[in-house]
Parts: sequence; C-alpha cells; structure tokens
Amino acid sequence: MLLALILAAAGAPQVPVFSDPRLAEALGRFDPRPGAWVEYAVLPKGGPQMRLRIAVLGPALPDGRYWLEAATQAQGMPPVAMKMLLHGAPDRAENIERLYLFMGGQAPLELPVADAHAAAAPPKGAPPKVERKGTRELKLGAGAFRCQVLQVQDTRIFRSDKVPLWGLVRAQDPRQRVELIGYANSGAETVFPTGFDNADQGNGKDRTK
Repeated sequence: MLLALILAAAGAPQVPVFSDPRLAEALGRFDPRPGAWVEYAVLPKGGPQMRLRIAVLGPALPDGRYWLEAATQAQGMPPVAMKMLLHGAPDRAENIERLYLFMGGQAPLELPVADAHAAAAPPKGAPPKVERKGTRELKLGAGAFRCQVLQVQDTRIFRSDKVPLWGLVRAQDPRQRVELIGYANSGAETVFPTGFDNADQGNGKDRTK
C-alpha cells in the first residue's frame, strides 16, 4: 500500500510485487524489525530506472506499531519519500494511522489517512496461485543468496531469509526486474528533515485522521 502511494506520487510506474496486495502471500510475512532497511533497483524494459529504499525506523513503539518509510529516486524526477505509522502489515490500508509525503525541495506534508483508506480499492478476484519452484543460488552485488523461487502468474519471485522485511531478493516479470542492491538489519535512517514533527513522531500517538 505504501509503495503504491509513493510511486503514484512520484509519477513512476507501479511495481506490482510491492503494490498488488494479491502478491502478499508470495512475498511472505513482513518483519518490521526497527532499524532494518532494504534498497532495490527497479529496472524496466523501457523508461526510466529507479532506486527504491524501504526502512523500518527506530525506536520500537508500543503495541507492535512502527514507522515505515519508503524513498524513491527515479531518473529525471525529484526524490519522493513517504512515511507511515502502522499497526500491522503495510499491504492493508486500514493499518495506517498517520501518513506523510516529502518531495524534494518542499516541506513535508501530512496527508489525511481517511483519503488513503478510501483510495485503497479491495483487490478483484481470488488471490493468484503461488507455485513453488524449488531453490536457486543468486549472486548479486549485494551478496550471494540461496533463494526460494516462487511463480505468481507472470512474476517470478526470489526470496531469502537473509534479507530483512519481506526477504525479497529479486522479482521479475515481462515488464521489469526488481533487484536487491543493499540491505542491513540495523542503521535505518529517515530522509525527512532533521527535527521534522519531532514533538510526536517518536511515539506516534493521538494524530490519526
């Protein structure tokens, strides 16, 4: 859900492996470990390439809530970041408690959560079948990974438990390839301005709209 919003704000093409909730089963359980981050290159068959960084910001919050941030930099476009306070998986709009947008050169803006809830249309039809295709070794610039291979319609997904958040190493369909270029289990930092909304961002309370 977060990534669908940020890609729309950036004017960039959607990345179905992140933005289609029907692929949640293939991506696996989301692990919101504070400080963990991943970075991907989005390489379309045609059009501008893009980098996408996703991070769970510390410190840990009560009751399993957490701040999730995604930032994009696409060729020929300004950098765009979104941050949301969540209680639960990020693929469900009803889990959003607060939502911020930050575009390069502008001040961060808090968006009405009700609008995000309303914009999230439920997926049509039953979830697609997830086929398990065994394992495969991948050697990338980010490291070597022994991956579970899954096929969901025309998308092939490579997952490894070494990689935080969803475990995604690579996703490939006829239109584009999404490939891991960096990750860590700690050290995530926000791209929002220093001191931004410092009064209540630390605990994320009392501002759901």
